[in-house]
Amino acid sequence: MPVFSSSASLAASIMGSNPNLLATVKLPSPIEPQPSGIDLESGRKSYEKPASPIAAIPGSIEVLSPIVQDEDDVLDDFLGSDTLLTFLRRKSTDTNSQNQVSEESIELAVAIRSAEQAAKSEPDPERKRSLILQQLRQIGEEFLTTNPTDVNGGMDLNLSQKSYDDLRGTLKMAENGEGDVNSWLAKLEGTKKEIHKALLPVIRGFTPSFEVGSMTDLTLTKQPSGPRHVVVIGGGFCGTHAAMILDRIGHFHVTLIDSKEYFEFTPAMVAAMCKPEIDIRVAHTKYIKNGRFELGYVKSILPNAVKLADKTIPFHYCIVATGSTYSVGFIKGKNLSTIYRTKKLKSEYAALEKAKRIVIVGGGPVGVEIAGEIAEKFPPTEIRKIVLIDGNTKLLKRCPKRAQQLALKTLKKMGVEVILNQRIVDYSEVRGNGAESATKIIKSSVGATWTCDRVFLATGPKPNSSSMKEAFEDRLDASGFIKVNEYLQVVNSDNIFCGGDVANIPEEKLAYAGTAEGVGIARNIWRLDAGKRLIKQGQEGFIPAQTKPMGQVISIGTKTGIFNVATAATDASWLANSLLNQRDISSILPIDRALWYGVSLNGSLFTSHVVSTAKLNVITSPLSVKYQRLILDLYWDAQQKTFQMCPQPYSSAIPSPTVTTYTLTATATVTTRSPSPSPSGADVNINGYICSQSIRTFPQLLPQFSTWLNGTSTQLLANVVFLILNLNDLAVTPNSNAAASTTTLSSSLLSIIGNASMYTPADLASDRADINNSWGFISPYYVTTFDATTNKTSTTNGWPVGQYLTLVGKRLLVGFGSNTISATRYDTSIDANTIFSSASLGSTSFLSTDAVGSLANCSRPTTGISMIGTGGFDSPYYPVAQGTSALSYSFASVTDTVTTPFTSTNLVNVAQCGFTPIFTQNYSMDALASTIWTWEVAEPSNQGRCAVMNKDSGRWAAADCDVRYPVACRSITNPYNWTIPDGIEYYWNGDSLCPATYRFAIPRSPIEATHLHNVLLNTPNIDRLWIDYNSVSLKGCWVVGGNTVCPYYDATLIIPEIIAASLREGLLVVIVGFLFLLWQINRQLQWRRLRIRRVTVRKRIEAMEKEFTAVAS
Repeated sequence: MPVFSSSASLAASIMGSNPNLLATVKLPSPIEPQPSGIDLESGRKSYEKPASPIAAIPGSIEVLSPIVQDEDDVLDDFLGSDTLLTFLRRKSTDTNSQNQVSEESIELAVAIRSAEQAAKSEPDPERKRSLILQQLRQIGEEFLTTNPTDVNGGMDLNLSQKSYDDLRGTLKMAENGEGDVNSWLAKLEGTKKEIHKALLPVIRGFTPSFEVGSMTDLTLTKQPSGPRHVVVIGGGFCGTHAAMILDRIGHFHVTLIDSKEYFEFTPAMVAAMCKPEIDIRVAHTKYIKNGRFELGYVKSILPNAVKLADKTIPFHYCIVATGSTYSVGFIKGKNLSTIYRTKKLKSEYAALEKAKRIVIVGGGPVGVEIAGEIAEKFPPTEIRKIVLIDGNTKLLKRCPKRAQQLALKTLKKMGVEVILNQRIVDYSEVRGNGAESATKIIKSSVGATWTCDRVFLATGPKPNSSSMKEAFEDRLDASGFIKVNEYLQVVNSDNIFCGGDVANIPEEKLAYAGTAEGVGIARNIWRLDAGKRLIKQGQEGFIPAQTKPMGQVISIGTKTGIFNVATAATDASWLANSLLNQRDISSILPIDRALWYGVSLNGSLFTSHVVSTAKLNVITSPLSVKYQRLILDLYWDAQQKTFQMCPQPYSSAIPSPTVTTYTLTATATVTTRSPSPSPSGADVNINGYICSQSIRTFPQLLPQFSTWLNGTSTQLLANVVFLILNLNDLAVTPNSNAAASTTTLSSSLLSIIGNASMYTPADLASDRADINNSWGFISPYYVTTFDATTNKTSTTNGWPVGQYLTLVGKRLLVGFGSNTISATRYDTSIDANTIFSSASLGSTSFLSTDAVGSLANCSRPTTGISMIGTGGFDSPYYPVAQGTSALSYSFASVTDTVTTPFTSTNLVNVAQCGFTPIFTQNYSMDALASTIWTWEVAEPSNQGRCAVMNKDSGRWAAADCDVRYPVACRSITNPYNWTIPDGIEYYWNGDSLCPATYRFAIPRSPIEATHLHNVLLNTPNIDRLWIDYNSVSLKGCWVVGGNTVCPYYDATLIIPEIIAASLREGLLVVIVGFLFLLWQINRQLQWRRLRIRRVTVRKRIEAMEKEFTAVAS
């Protein structure tokens, strides 16, 4: 059996081979699980289920009805009631029954009734006609075969020839457009009556078992009492795991509602189609021991109850895990018993055996798996053709290049014809005479046409969210997915949770993702009921944060599998190496045009109204995982005349629980509260906020920044960092008797951090006035002026390069963000020489993900905004459109929002457009993987020591320096102007091909890389080209220029693998470790600290000047 999930043990665990599954789930239980279930209404232990078949039906204890005279009404009630329909299905498989009816006949009756109900409920004639035609086609697919002599269509319908002819004739009328909907249904009346006639004896055998009443007596209106009642809707991976966990906690009574009687391992359905004998199902009743299982459909979800066809079930908590519907119908079946499901798969198998042309539409994971399974089981021949069609230029578009290439190569080797870049625009069916199924006709966007007898539309799943429309339609997004918050609660509905395919979580819809969501939801329901803080995405025991993708395994037959590493948890060494290389490459860019990463501490660290000592002690942790721009909210207490981190005045402190911290694991801490009579502990409760007593004021926080700066002063670790201060007023009445405070923000910074470690507005003004005697490097990214009388070059908008600030040790820039404090209460002008204004560091020009969306246009990121460059060269690239406002690229950034968090897709676009991403919600180091614009995943490999840019992705790979390739040449005055001259050369001779005003070069920023990639894409017959980057001097140490020496210690080289920051129990605990990868010899790290002297700075500047020669004359 092929691997369809990277967590294959899920199938084994759900099917009973792992009875200790729950032992691995860290879910504290306040009450021991009870050995039996709980009666919903009385709260007593559940009754023993009677031995009678009908009494064993979940919910049948509520059925009470007198004898109804009209048997047709009774039959209609049976077909419309999930509970009673269960009885019919079970009787069809009861070999001891005297009145046995085939299950296929029951399903056909249900399908006809469904078409009749749809015809009655749809008022629009055209939509009604289309809807009924679709349902009739589905009936034809399920109950007819290609054999015209097979009276029963290959199914156990037990119909007369006339009824079968009526069924076939109805489908022909509908396909040919003859008659109207009413005439179609009228022609089915004979078939329907014959089935009903066979079913009535079975129903008569049921009614004497109970007193009979109207179907309204099935409605349950009492609110649940006793245990907390949890309704789980959906028996897939998310629903079953949540139900399993909660069912074993005696405090909860679980009702699982599903349209099937069994859990089905859906990742194996493609294999089951070609091997229908494999068993991938397990009855829900096998793992729901104390609660109960309801077979049926939930028609509506209300705030405190769910409505089925024949009853209403109230709840305290609800889990919506209704999953999705695939275009490929066999993947997720509904309303089917195990026996019927197996018969359907066998019927599909038989049809594939006879098929001469099979077409799969869609080149995603499902389409590739279907093509692989069919091709392996029924190899293509001269007679049998298998075609896979996709509208994209590559298969598996979300997978990395290697996975795409392997999928294409494998399918072609198996004989599958793969047609790419053709979108299907029309699909129709033509039915001939006899009982054969329709011939399918498919047309593509380029006019190509295919005729076939089997089509699989693997075009993606659609969410099953219709049950939300009655009461919660506003909780659905534009695609029909249910909106959830970071705790997987339906937005604005604390007691309703949602997980699995139907939730609008930006991730691949995977089996083990649904499992993790189910476990997390179960934990959160327990925690919510116990009054504890909920866990959220990114924390231990839950799914990863939204920006951290998950892995995926795709099988191609039984011999080949592809692991999608592009969406897997990021390889730490690759990410750390890429970030280090990007820092070095961009170090000669002015800091306002480099790519930085920012995080709002209030949104990601000080969550849930907690500004505790434990959290303040790790405030510099984001800096260790390469987030260089921290945004901190400060609050002005006019009475104490000081800035603090707590949003409430300490004068309002009340007795509160003492907050303590204990060790959960070797690397994580958890904050808990226990009763305390006084606020004398480390933290204090102030109007619902938990605030630190030991680190109250901004000056008390600054030593942590000083310690971090001193501890990361080596060349390998040093980064320029930004601290943005949002100023807020606590609205405290000033104390008129208090003396005026002489402590200002700037005086605190200078006394604790020190002027030697800070780059200030005063430094910038001095350096701008005389560039040659300051940072000494003139860049095309800003405008300069040369004064012949003073022999000085100056700039009004230039910024120093990152390498200069690192070498002189001035690595911290502090700036103001938002400010709601009036100048009469605190005048920020007194800090003007030390702290940059909001406009200077771009704090007033944030764009949001709500505004920019997927950021399809870099120069027009949103309506009414035009981006403008900072240097004279880039003005033509960013013309200001009429009616728009200009926004400078200097420190340009995009912030995420609660409603539109960053995803891997929009992060790629944000980086490529040159914007700094600002994370206001969860963040992790893995989130940065989407912004890597340099190396391919798993590169640089050991294939060579020189770098090439690949045409398909625009990313880089290592290659043998002694192979000839075209070269990338950049203008010496315009970093966006690239050319690829004719000819090929070795890496060493790359500059020899470049024209006179161009140099063999490397992109220094994502925007430069995008411009070079566009030139490469428009150059025919070239798949890759040299860029000026190599590791010749020391393996693994990549530098620009063929003769450049590695700047790090020349005996050994290590790459730190920085472990991602994670949110544990609401507390941001950053696990920062350096896992040393020994590249040449195994011995301990010894770094040589750089001597920061002016003469060293001058030598570095001279080396940088060789890159750009546009120095003012």
